[in-house]
Amino acid sequence: MDIDARNSSLRADQGGGKLRLRDSATQTTFLMADGHLTLTVLPHEYGKRSAVDIFFSTLAETHQSRSIAIVLSGIAGDGAIGVKRIKEVGGTTIAQKPKEAQHEGMPRSAIETGMVDWVLPVAEMPRRLLENLRKGAS
Repeated sequence: MDIDARNSSLRADQGGGKLRLRDSATQTTFLMADGHLTLTVLPHEYGKRSAVDIFFSTLAETHQSRSIAIVLSGIAGDGAIGVKRIKEVGGTTIAQKPKEAQHEGMPRSAIETGMVDWVLPVAEMPRRLLENLRKGAS
């Protein structure tokens, strides 16, 4: 992965067959734009919207019903707005089982929207996703 260090604080460390992305800036988010994942600085007008909500919303705009949101451990209600956007376009939404999460806020807020398809332990998510994708392909 090439990263333009002049325009991004994102750093990529690759080792042991894994790619780890680290962002040292505080006001950045991933966006989907023209089918590509892009790291961008949050414009001031986004105010207090969370980075994950912005990412999920742009994912929904770009990939419509093929969008998949997975909400894992985190604080506050981050992700709840984005989950709604994913469901509005017919995408799939999953939340981590709150009791399993280190921080229950994000998965609990997503669940409370009433728009989460499955509440699962993390270990069950890949199997369930693959089953769902296979059903859609047949």
